[in-house]
Amino acid sequence: MIAEFTGLNEKFKSVAGFEANGGFLLGSDVVVNNKLLKKSSTRDAVIEAIMLLSFAQKSSIGKLVADLR
Repeated sequence: MIAEFTGLNEKFKSVAGFEANGGFLLGSDVVVNNKLLKKSSTRDAVIEAIMLLSFAQKSSIGKLVADLR
């Protein structure tokens, strides 16, 4: 998946991906709540929960999920 990030970074501002085992890879730097979160090529199964909870401070989790559809 990491090799795919190169092409995706040329096309998209933010790039991330999930692994089947629950791992999460961040393929680009992103800003969350005015804080820079650096890209990480190592998988992290906790970061997505932290980001979701961070965004949930401003909106409900249900609305955040509905906005993805």
